[in-house]
Amino acid sequence: MPRKTDVPRRRHSLWERLESQQSGLSHDRIGRAAARIADADGLEAVSMRRIGEELGAATMALYRYVDSKDDVLGLMLNLAYGEIEVPPELEGWRAILRALARELRGMHLRHAWAGQVQAITASGFAPNVLAVNEIGLAALDGLGLPPEAMMTALATLTAYVEGMVAEQVSMRLYLRRQGFESEDDFHQAYPDAFAPYVQWIFGQADRYPTVIRLMTSGYTEDYERSFADGLESVLDGLASRYGI
Repeated sequence: MPRKTDVPRRRHSLWERLESQQSGLSHDRIGRAAARIADADGLEAVSMRRIGEELGAATMALYRYVDSKDDVLGLMLNLAYGEIEVPPELEGWRAILRALARELRGMHLRHAWAGQVQAITASGFAPNVLAVNEIGLAALDGLGLPPEAMMTALATLTAYVEGMVAEQVSMRLYLRRQGFESEDDFHQAYPDAFAPYVQWIFGQADRYPTVIRLMTSGYTEDYERSFADGLESVLDGLASRYGI
């Protein structure tokens, strides 16, 4: 008789397992503990052992709920995106996308690790990430745009947010590595800490004339203003490009 071939058992995703539980408390506690660790000490500090210590649980007990650290990263990102709220009463694609962009920025500033997690996980499948995408795409739906234009418009908006916030997040991570408690502490130490670099730049007037002119113009970095101005430019560009 021919040998019967075993049919491989379908492997359920993390999200299916999470939603099939009577209570998501254990998953929630694991994700929140990992997020607290990453917020305080950086993503590299997150480990199954450290999470177990945070929760007062044996490391092996965590594997009843997650298969690996990748699952933990997924839970973290899902929780972070769950913080994003756009008022349901807002009307018009521009108002909704503006609010969505500001919420995305706020989330990334609260959780400097979110961008890193997105880069190394299948982040697009997390329920709350999908929910945020749904808000953006629904705002563009009904405007006569083809699917590819809707996807490109939302991708452009999110790329702008992530690009603009990257510098600010990088600065915060740098301050942490250098032992500064706040940006105010950094600015007080700036003249002494960066004097050699500034002196070198000023000696390169032929190479960086525009940079030097701006450095001596009295310009001060204002992340809020820059983000707001750039966001309006992106929205203007989308309106012009797609006629909406």
